[in-house]
Amino acid sequence: MEQTIAKIASTWLVRAGVPTLALAGAATYFSTVSNDSKAPNTSNVPTQVAQSEPDSVSEPTGGSAPESSSEGASAEPNVSQPNALTPDTTIADSPKIGLPQKKLSTPKAPDFPPTFQPQTAAAPPRAMSQMQQLADGVKQVRVFYATDRDSADLRSQIPWLSGVLPMCLAIAATFGIVGLAPSITKKYWPLVALGGLVVVSFLGHSIWIRTSTLLRMSQRYDLVFGAERFQPKVRQYPLQVGYCDVTIPPNHQKGRLESPKWSRLEWKLDEKKHVILQSIEPAEETTYFQTLADRLKQSERNEVLIFIHGYNVSFADAVRRTGQLYHDLEFPGIPLCYSWPSANMISGYTRDEAAVGWTVAHLEKFLSDVRQRTQVDKIHIIAHSMGNRALVGALERLVLRDPSAQEYLGQIVMAAPDVDSGELANRYMPTIIPKVERLTLYTSQNDKALLASAALHGATRAGYQPASELIFPGAETIDVSSIDTGLLGHSYYGEHPDLIMDLQALVELNQPAKLRNWLSPIAVRDDQGYWVFARKRVATQPESQPSTRK
Repeated sequence: MEQTIAKIASTWLVRAGVPTLALAGAATYFSTVSNDSKAPNTSNVPTQVAQSEPDSVSEPTGGSAPESSSEGASAEPNVSQPNALTPDTTIADSPKIGLPQKKLSTPKAPDFPPTFQPQTAAAPPRAMSQMQQLADGVKQVRVFYATDRDSADLRSQIPWLSGVLPMCLAIAATFGIVGLAPSITKKYWPLVALGGLVVVSFLGHSIWIRTSTLLRMSQRYDLVFGAERFQPKVRQYPLQVGYCDVTIPPNHQKGRLESPKWSRLEWKLDEKKHVILQSIEPAEETTYFQTLADRLKQSERNEVLIFIHGYNVSFADAVRRTGQLYHDLEFPGIPLCYSWPSANMISGYTRDEAAVGWTVAHLEKFLSDVRQRTQVDKIHIIAHSMGNRALVGALERLVLRDPSAQEYLGQIVMAAPDVDSGELANRYMPTIIPKVERLTLYTSQNDKALLASAALHGATRAGYQPASELIFPGAETIDVSSIDTGLLGHSYYGEHPDLIMDLQALVELNQPAKLRNWLSPIAVRDDQGYWVFARKRVATQPESQPSTRK
């Protein structure tokens, strides 16, 4: 009798999760359709940006703010006007954003060779040329993108394999435990039932958010980039290029890529709470580079920051991360997102490995074109995880083909690189390091994702190898194990406030590790070593503001 009751109760609790998700989803669907139907539709965005009308994205410097949207969040960005980034645009000054200047109080550093003595560095506040202030404190970032992903039908993006299948397996597993293990369910059936409900609800929330996001995108524009490779026609540019708008919520915290949370019962994107991709505007190649060149002339510095994502990342998430990094780093130039065709599935690791190798030639051409067609002074690059394979491959080709690459390759950041450490040391580093302004490698012994990758490949990954074994003359290795608190320890580069602070001093001020006072040197041999985050120094801001940038 008790077993029968346990089975019925467990089954009822598990099944209760499905109609609950359905009701919540239906309510959100009709709410989304009702509100988003008032949003401008940009399904017929032209492929060439018009140049005859004045700029429509200049920032408000006073007076009334844009009218708030019917969703109760911020006003919708003007995604229906493809002339928002024309070569003859003018941008009003945006609110100045900077690091808070606090009194420095740090303990005395241990004695090391002179080249290892930490100094001080700070970032002065200044305007950000790609930032627009919307209503209710929402900020909007204009991100330039380049991708060799092919456009995709929205229906093909519904996450069946990555969402529906795991949820079905979770339900089946719960039923299996209830039915096949009566001795367990007799005593622990409430926990089994509750656990099954939690798993089903969590997976259902993930599926709903991803699917409703696609629905929201379909009502604003037709263009969506999937996981397939872009196959251009003969003599056609190998990349698809354009612009995206990303909104940052008013209560955004540095290092956070805010999204709807299951634990908070959030079933809908909200500009006041989440980092959202608002628009995708394709552009013709010539117009794209001309617009980029003109925007660079208007920015504080004639520099670009390119972000290259890693494994299991969608185009939308890559652009959102680029916007978040630009905002958090307060970068004084222009943000660019380079997105290669990741399958965006946990099960797609080997597929991503093939795609990241395929994209190397395209990334090399893009870097070369950004320099040649915009005359940018510096190109800074942040690559994460598997994206570092594309980075080192493209840089190797670029510096061998272009003797002048040393003039414009600035800060190169390799965060948690999923790259064979032996290949990196023997092949790539000797070629790349002499041709860039500075190369910085972040590694962590807490990176469980790279530990799994090392087991899969039978070789240590550079982002997991001990920092003492990753010392390259001319490069700086930083061990972040002491501050890495993530579940997998793999996404610290954009999520931890202390890493954001370190990247800001590195990319914006061109400060070497010895001038970043929150880092402590670890001498290995002579004047060579690596750096670690000193717990007592982290999160302090120095008074002085030296900069080595020319």
